[in-house]
Amino acid sequence: MSSVIDKQTRDLINRLNKADQDILKLKASINKILNKSTSLVATGSFGAEPSNSHAALDGVLGAGSTHLSVLASDIAEKLSDLLSAGVITGGEITDGGSETINVAAGTGMIRIGTSQTDNLIPVVWDAETSLAIPTDTNRHIGIEYNAGSPRVLLGTSDSDFNEHDKFHLGDVINEGGVLHIQYIPHAVADAIAHMIERMVQTQDPTRGFGLILSESADANRFVTVTAGSIWNRLTESSIGAIDTDTGGAADTFDIYYRNSPSGFIKVSAQSAWDMDSFDDGSGTLATLASANKRAVLWFYMEFDGQLVAQYGRAEYNTMAAAENEAPPNTHLIGYLNMRF
Repeated sequence: MSSVIDKQTRDLINRLNKADQDILKLKASINKILNKSTSLVATGSFGAEPSNSHAALDGVLGAGSTHLSVLASDIAEKLSDLLSAGVITGGEITDGGSETINVAAGTGMIRIGTSQTDNLIPVVWDAETSLAIPTDTNRHIGIEYNAGSPRVLLGTSDSDFNEHDKFHLGDVINEGGVLHIQYIPHAVADAIAHMIERMVQTQDPTRGFGLILSESADANRFVTVTAGSIWNRLTESSIGAIDTDTGGAADTFDIYYRNSPSGFIKVSAQSAWDMDSFDDGSGTLATLASANKRAVLWFYMEFDGQLVAQYGRAEYNTMAAAENEAPPNTHLIGYLNMRF
């Protein structure tokens, strides 16, 4: 079973990989500057509106010198282009009672204009309390640059926040006097790690290309798989072609079925797929009742290029019924996370 990685996910992975490389280069360059000038310190304070990238970086690293070098200027421009506006710490939304909310003080990064190319600078905002949410309405909560005086913004539409000079903290619904609060900030601290974590939790390992399973279409029942790749997190694993023909590449695969009362039994180094058996959970493979019965074999590719299989768990009267069998819901402990 397989699914081709969608273009949007592939583009995201490529952008994240490039961002990782750019960050490493920037980090090395920044370290060179810091080693040369110990007066450059991270203040994290919100300063006067910068007129250029020099001042933007100066606001981040501190006012340790009268000007920045050409290298530092280049770093500043790349940082402003690479990083995004959003929350770093704080900004939690809580119920303030009497149909109001409180928004905690916080820090982040914000752009000084509505464009994604406007300068990005540090921002600190103060806590605000007793912000009214009218009965039977919803409000979108965020932070706005506000010409250098950052403040909490209550919007009536999500489009009120462009995520440049206005970024999102969360949403609140007032349902008949009862507030429902959703704190979902436009968080930018360690953003790449959070993206990877989300991919791990919401997206199974995905086929990049190839890995087309087929068989010899004769009585030998040899198995072939084309070369391809598997994506997991942000890593693409290259997989070589497999051919179990004993007169050819003579590759093999292992196949598993359930033991009783628990665990699995492995049948090693198989070259042909089994057309006569299925896993009934007894600890011994069951034989199809007749030549008119059907059963399923589930094939998996491990990230190290090893092909494995698992027996299906029933026999069927029709091909359609067999094709509708759900994937096995038990596997070796942790094993499913290491194969596709």
